[in-house]
Amino acid sequence: MVSAISLNAAGLDYFAKRAEAIVVGFVNSRTESANEVSFTINVSRVLSGSVNVPALTVSVVHPWARAGQLLGPAGTIDQPLFGIWFLARGGSGTWDVLSPRPSWWGTILGLFIPASSTPPSGPYVYAAGAPIVDALVNETAAGFLSATNEDSNPRWILGAFDSIDTASVRNVLATLAASGDPKLEAIALTGSLERTIPGAISTLAALLPSLKNDPNEALVVSALRDSSRDPTPASIQQLVWFVAGVPADCDIRAAAVRALAAIHTKETLPFLASLLSSADATEQERALYGLSSFANGCPIETQANATSMAFLQCTGASPYKTTQTAANLAFRAGTPEQEFPLISFWQGWWNDHPELH
Repeated sequence: MVSAISLNAAGLDYFAKRAEAIVVGFVNSRTESANEVSFTINVSRVLSGSVNVPALTVSVVHPWARAGQLLGPAGTIDQPLFGIWFLARGGSGTWDVLSPRPSWWGTILGLFIPASSTPPSGPYVYAAGAPIVDALVNETAAGFLSATNEDSNPRWILGAFDSIDTASVRNVLATLAASGDPKLEAIALTGSLERTIPGAISTLAALLPSLKNDPNEALVVSALRDSSRDPTPASIQQLVWFVAGVPADCDIRAAAVRALAAIHTKETLPFLASLLSSADATEQERALYGLSSFANGCPIETQANATSMAFLQCTGASPYKTTQTAANLAFRAGTPEQEFPLISFWQGWWNDHPELH
């Protein structure tokens, strides 16, 4: 049987609400079978809740479907692990744990967040009585940079922060950005783009040369393409300036074009109109989408409304919306025969509205 709680994947705030207690501690060994893993956590500090056990040890039995083919034979495994553990009541006086790292589903590494063996210090210190999410953000940042972090893939810390946008998260991102470490700078840039933090585009421009050889470039591309949505005129101008200096065959350029096409403000239109004559069919398609969405009063496209398809509910007030613009709303790629009349229509529409140029 797989524990129902192991099927949820979300950020620290999600797990903080669902855990009955949260502790930081180490596990020296564990016993794995096909359907469960059991171990004892030696607790170093309690972040929330009460475990009410002698000697600050917590016995855990966690039902799972073991990813055995990846791990070798089951049995008792001696492996020191230090982490943040999100506890939930189990049966027969034991505890279960939530699974905060779904990319390691079916393994022990999915059951905790790496933590520092000592309380966070320096930029990640937090006051006693701090909100639990702020405490977890700082504990997670310290754990990510600690020698006990066995997972160098930065996706897990970005997943732990999820959509949390607090002063503590921004402090972590700012600290990583100032580290001088290209890997950490790329992580900070990704988090900043996801949260549309001012200055992220200028940072992107500065880091662009180093990103070409960085394995984390895909994270930056994804954040720019799917999350960066600052509609302020100054930010739009900055992003347009940035795109102008990026080669046409670069994934970063494609992501920036997609971001501009998703915002639907007046300031995006001159750039998008210029793409109607692009030699890149994908850029033409994005130009059609952005121009037609602006004219028809469509909302800014975000990850949330893209999933629900609500970005196509173009009910916003627009003085440019007509039966013709509605009939020529272009939100997906078509064949060349379908695209040609749309390009012709929107080029004509753009020429008819010099007040937008």
